Amino acid sequence: MVERAKIVEAVKAAIEKAPSRKFAESVDITVNLKNIDMAQPKNRIDETILLPHGTGKKSRHRCPREG
Repeated sequence: MVERAKIVEAVKAAIEKAPSRKFAESVDITVNLKNIDMAQPKNRIDETILLPHGTGKKSRHRCPREG
């Protein structure tokens, strides 16, 4: 298993090495799971990750009303 500190260090290094952009960038992380049969219901992953700073956008909800 990879330690959290190593993942954080790798992400920070990738961000620092990337050229500067004129827009807000995002980081995608891909995780390879070895020796896990995803066809088996017990091995399926259903997780939600809450971002510490959100997405940076306000959410707008509209409710249809009858007038």
